[in-house]
Amino acid sequence: MPEIFFRLDAGPKYGLGHFARCYNLAKTFNTKNNLKCYFICAKKSKNFFLNKNYNFIKFIFIPSKGFNSAEINILKKKIKNKKKPILIIDSKEKIKNYLNEIKDLFFLVCFDDEDFRDLKCNLIINNNINANNFSYSKLSNNRQILTGHKYNLIPSLFFKKKKVKKKVKKIVISFGGEDPKNHTLFFLKNYYKLFKNINISIILGPAHPDLNSIKFFLKLNKLKAKLFVNPKSIYDIFKNVDLAISACGTTIYELAALGKPIVAAAVEKHQLKLLNYLKKNKYIEKIILNTKNYSKNLFLLKKIIDNYNYRKKISDNLSRKFTCSGANVLSSKILYYYEK
Repeated sequence: MPEIFFRLDAGPKYGLGHFARCYNLAKTFNTKNNLKCYFICAKKSKNFFLNKNYNFIKFIFIPSKGFNSAEINILKKKIKNKKKPILIIDSKEKIKNYLNEIKDLFFLVCFDDEDFRDLKCNLIINNNINANNFSYSKLSNNRQILTGHKYNLIPSLFFKKKKVKKKVKKIVISFGGEDPKNHTLFFLKNYYKLFKNINISIILGPAHPDLNSIKFFLKLNKLKAKLFVNPKSIYDIFKNVDLAISACGTTIYELAALGKPIVAAAVEKHQLKLLNYLKKNKYIEKIILNTKNYSKNLFLLKKIIDNYNYRKKISDNLSRKFTCSGANVLSSKILYYYEK
């Protein structure tokens, strides 16, 4: 079996989604194939991994910003086996030149999340639910391409669905690991009166710009809320809620696997296509977080809170679409194409 390296970053600048899906894939490689994986990260990511135990992962921290000649020299020293190792890259950085320089060192696998990137690698993975609509057909035939949500890297435990309750008693609010514009506070200020009699869980990432603003607002308005900052397990929070208010990032897939009724918003420009696709196919309800859409948002939020049948319909649509984790399938496919 080959050595498996992952190249990713995590933390305030990069968010947590890249790490989460690579971690689940690495865990599958370890469980199924007894493979130890190496995570190569920029030094700035190091604080995110402190005091956490990942016994099947060895970390290699790059002293510079990475994706340059200094990093490539470090990689060359880490390759121990004569057999070409696998390098799985999960990054939105500009990596085309980097790929050209290391193409002879590794079997290259790249995650892609945008419309498509013409990445010179052996295997491209885009596990977005709407990835089949992207323009990968324009790429040359010398690359294998895996697209669609069947290759999702959601942990299996998220597929333990619960029935939708008649009444919304618990909600979760999560606008991403960074939330640089503090959409959390904007949402609370505008719509908190809807949740006066509802228990609220609010998830904030390690890079939230103003934690104290959220704490002050909750105290001032006496909301029934629990604040979770960079929680160890979002599953423990998500599993018991009746409704989710979420950014349309990677978290949306975990909520979808649980079959939770979702109200989603795009907090980054690149989330718009996924948001519109999910809305069009009736997997979510959609809001736009600005003052101009206040009345429309208020109507939609009331509708989904008060209408059990509407929430159940969303949940049923999600449950039919998301049936199981794709980690086993994806890990097998990577090894298959590696050996081919």
